Amino acid sequence: MKFLLSIGPMLRMAALVVALSQATAAENKRDALTIRVAQGGWGDASVENIEQVLRSAAEQIHRFCPVTPKPILVEHGSGSPIVFYRKGPNGETLVKLNVTGRYWAQFAYQFAHEFCHICCGYQNNQGRTNLNQWFEESLCETASLFAIRRMAVAWKTNPPYPNWRDFAKHLDSYAANLLEAPERKLPPGTTFASWFALNESKLRENGGGNPTLRDVKVRQALAMATDKRTLVDLVHLGYAEPGTTIVQKAASYWWDANIHEFEFNITKANELLNESGYLDIDSDGVRESPNGSVEMSYTLLVLSRWPEEMRTGQQLQTWWAQIGVRLEVVSADANTINSYVYPDYNQDMFLWGYSGQPDPSFSLLIMLSTQVGDWNDCGYRNASYDELYDQQAKATDPEQRREIVYQMQEIIYYDCPYIVLYYMTAKGAYRLDTFTGFVNMPTGLLSDVNTYTLREVHLIKGESAPAKTDYLPWAVAGIAIVVAVAAIAVAMSRKGRGGKPEQKPEETKKEQQ
Repeated sequence: MKFLLSIGPMLRMAALVVALSQATAAENKRDALTIRVAQGGWGDASVENIEQVLRSAAEQIHRFCPVTPKPILVEHGSGSPIVFYRKGPNGETLVKLNVTGRYWAQFAYQFAHEFCHICCGYQNNQGRTNLNQWFEESLCETASLFAIRRMAVAWKTNPPYPNWRDFAKHLDSYAANLLEAPERKLPPGTTFASWFALNESKLRENGGGNPTLRDVKVRQALAMATDKRTLVDLVHLGYAEPGTTIVQKAASYWWDANIHEFEFNITKANELLNESGYLDIDSDGVRESPNGSVEMSYTLLVLSRWPEEMRTGQQLQTWWAQIGVRLEVVSADANTINSYVYPDYNQDMFLWGYSGQPDPSFSLLIMLSTQVGDWNDCGYRNASYDELYDQQAKATDPEQRREIVYQMQEIIYYDCPYIVLYYMTAKGAYRLDTFTGFVNMPTGLLSDVNTYTLREVHLIKGESAPAKTDYLPWAVAGIAIVVAVAAIAVAMSRKGRGGKPEQKPEETKKEQQ
């Protein structure tokens, strides 16, 4: 999630609400609409007749809009109705509807909804996610019903063709049936205020960041297209180990060594994306989402205090370009990155580091649903994972607990909210000729976790021993890509971060059945 909430479209929507309730057609005449319907897929409905229906539906809304939209090209589609960010062959706004046959009310219902998105300035949301997208969807649904009911009135006296006059009553009944649907009514005895308070987080769910990253297949493809061994050798000159799970390898009793890792394989990553419907529709080298509305174009934020990690970002750019992903790498300080993450998870992905502890509880806690808005910096939620966390916390048999911890590591590894790139090594020099009592543990001989060395180290009395330099792995000293499922992470040291959690909004464009 990298883009911030856009206020502009909300103001336009509010203006449209006022216009629909107060303005009159005579006061708001506009230039004629240009709507063209492409041949193919419509069954026994002629292109000419469809154009008449769509124009009639759009005019009910257009008369209250401040501007006339650009020409619109309507094509038949098999998926949900949608207005695309990409344009038609001549720069038209591209809309797809899924009606087959002479179902004029359904044509009007679907097109009025998408036309309302156009009037709301939907294109301003491209590349960003609006936590209040639910409001625009509600407005467009209202506009659909409004348009059909206005058409019913207009067609009684002035239909597109004289013989369509009798169809006015069918438009009226179509709208009435939609309004009577149970899912459009509040539960008995429930006020809108109480219903909204209960459902606000769901309405605002799946908010920031590029919505394609919420697809686990996309995250897995990115993991397959990441050569961790090369990163270890190139960026850290071998002073690290390829990473796998969120539990550090140094905590050897708890670390799951049997994870079946994604192999670095560009071909398999491309095949996975192809099978999942992510194709390069416009042949520009960047894949689009299955409905064609969102490009797989991401921003990776890298901590500026780690300039060497910019090389990691550059390598990812190269590999991911080979699977149709565009990656922009941006250096930013910790405060800037946190401002993207909290409270709305507005990042796509960022590189971060974190240190663990000998016991895995903290490393596992990061991914809990209850930590969204705090330690959970990618917005990940998984009820099964949450339940396993409680089970391992209560387990008294170490081997039983370890099996549960292994299951939790596997869930995170294959869901890929983090792509753990490598485990860093801590390099420490100490003198054995003068001091003794050093205590080795997963965090190293000297660390803020290892207090044993500080308590036990003391001067040697008697013969001296040679000086020694030792290289030890950090607890997690994990560098990971944090994905906003909010994001992908790189891990090294964290401080508690507060902020009210926001869930991620739904994908920007589409719905109606």
